[in-house]
Amino acid sequence: MRCPRLKTIAILVFCAYLISIVIAFYLLHNMHTTQDSNFNIRPEQVIRHMKSHRRPEQLRIGHPLFDNCMQNQDYEELLLRPYHTINSVYVYSAFFDNRTGIPHVRMISMVNVREMKQNSNLSCKFAYGANQDKFFSEPVLFYEMCENHHFTHGGWILSCKIPINELKTIPCNFEVIKNNDISHGNHLSTMIPLLKTSSYRREKEKEDNGKFGLCIPPLYGDIKPTQFLKFISLTNALGIDHLIFYVYNISSNLNSILEYLEDRSTITIIPWVLPVESNHVWYYGQSVAINDCLYRGMFYFKYLALTDLDEYIVSHNSKYSLRKLIEMKKSTDRQVAAFRFRTAFFIRNPEAKGNTTFDVLEHNYRTEGTSKIRSKLIVEPYKIFEVGIHHVSRAWPDSENYTSYEMDPEDAIVHHYRTCTSTLDLACTSFITDSTIRDWHNFNFITRYNSRMKELKSVFNITDDT
Repeated sequence: MRCPRLKTIAILVFCAYLISIVIAFYLLHNMHTTQDSNFNIRPEQVIRHMKSHRRPEQLRIGHPLFDNCMQNQDYEELLLRPYHTINSVYVYSAFFDNRTGIPHVRMISMVNVREMKQNSNLSCKFAYGANQDKFFSEPVLFYEMCENHHFTHGGWILSCKIPINELKTIPCNFEVIKNNDISHGNHLSTMIPLLKTSSYRREKEKEDNGKFGLCIPPLYGDIKPTQFLKFISLTNALGIDHLIFYVYNISSNLNSILEYLEDRSTITIIPWVLPVESNHVWYYGQSVAINDCLYRGMFYFKYLALTDLDEYIVSHNSKYSLRKLIEMKKSTDRQVAAFRFRTAFFIRNPEAKGNTTFDVLEHNYRTEGTSKIRSKLIVEPYKIFEVGIHHVSRAWPDSENYTSYEMDPEDAIVHHYRTCTSTLDLACTSFITDSTIRDWHNFNFITRYNSRMKELKSVFNITDDT
């Protein structure tokens, strides 16, 4: 009588063991999406966020709308989608681009590169007529971004000519169609809203406000609110006017703080949703996000900086601010489309004994040399077609004559606050003391931080150690 029972128990134990292995494998496979965080953005959260937290002017910073489209309900509903899908092509945003004098749509997209053949037969459909019952069709041209690193999904810029002479006006939206046989309606399609870039602004001869913006690629992981607040405060103190954050996976507490700050026009949030598992695309779609930010920022900013959350571009010239250094160079060479800044790693000075509340002031021990390989950029977005993480991939429309200027490290460098990692052009063997931020930006930085921290403490349950 006991043997059958023991056999049954053995089978149950074995099944439990198999189930535990499956669960363990599943958890390991999905660790890249949990990251000890409880706010992984989903499409429905994007819609809720945009409807409930953004005033119209803030919506327009992230979504530069055409004036005639603002009261178009269909247009607004399309804007609420995190991306637009046709087959295995995911379009995050589309922009009117007339920099060459021939109007085009530029679609910032993520594409499954293994299915390029079946995705290559796409067209843009532009409707017109009293009942929108007539249309022009233009083929989609595919341009691959430079930093896809052979992942199954990568960043692409898709382009279509806009038959503006026939349409007579710029459309609010258009349709992307997979062509099998359009005449018989045998196709897949998706409707996409069209946003404007600085080419439209310059045509209208609107004043260039000369503002500085900053693009931050997808945020993820355990980021402390105080760390984030220090970043905003120091970045503003260094001369950046507005910050655009792509938010992928952060704590719900930090997300609430970001929305609070966005409501006060301090920052802009772009919710970032991946249509595929994050291990199918390079670094959470970083390349796609920064090019999306490049085109969104064209309408509002004369210059855009591109850095990470632990990096700052800092003037080391005691006579001139970062903005002044750039404007001085621009005045002598109008063909400069971007400025490259070499990077130095900053770590905590072993002899420092000060208050660590403002740890960036104590991390004043840096590599003696600087790295060109890990350089970061400030670009004139109007002159760029595609930007890379450390370089300009393609200038536009004068790609042959537009240049990138490498800033002299004596004038400005990137402060990268992290453990030093040796590169081909920088060894982590020789360090010097660098107190530039403490000496020149201390008061402005701390004043900004304390003011914002006081406000946040009155609204959220946070402390200086949070």
